[in-house]
Amino acid sequence: MVQCTTCRKVFTRNQFGIINGVAASNRCLNCTGIYRTSILRSDLNLYRYMLDELRNDEHEAKVENSVAYLIDVSGLSSFRSLDIYSRH
Repeated sequence: MVQCTTCRKVFTRNQFGIINGVAASNRCLNCTGIYRTSILRSDLNLYRYMLDELRNDEHEAKVENSVAYLIDVSGLSSFRSLDIYSRH
């Protein structure tokens, strides 16, 4: 029996990531999954703010066919992975 260092629950060894018969970490599989998810989660508040401002500006300019109304915040976050400053 091994205790998870994150949730403090006691599990058998098969509830931990095991490599060559040795526990790879002291974090149970459930806590490992939660940890990995938290690392991948990104803060979209900046993109939400930019999209709201863009929509307000487009509304004031009476632009009805704007991409700002078609895209959502999660779609905007994919643009941050683009390297617009790379030199080709």
